Amino acid sequence: MIPANPNDYDVEGAFSYYDTIDWKRSYNYENGDIIFIYLSGNVRKVRFKVEVIEGLVQDGHITYDNTFWLDEEKNEESLEYER
Repeated sequence: MIPANPNDYDVEGAFSYYDTIDWKRSYNYENGDIIFIYLSGNVRKVRFKVEVIEGLVQDGHITYDNTFWLDEEKNEESLEYER
């Protein structure tokens, strides 16, 4: 399970627009792993069940979806993490 703050990033909007999204790595996920995304803030629910299709995305293949970042500082921080 991984947390997502809807005040930082609009996960629901991103999934309604994209079939897949890139997510910063907080663990060494492997292809086929199932992950539950818990929305914190006012939502406080598991809202998504997703499958890892590529455990490590190379920099040249990352989709930057700046549109869905609500907190620009958090967006900049996310770009510094290994994916």
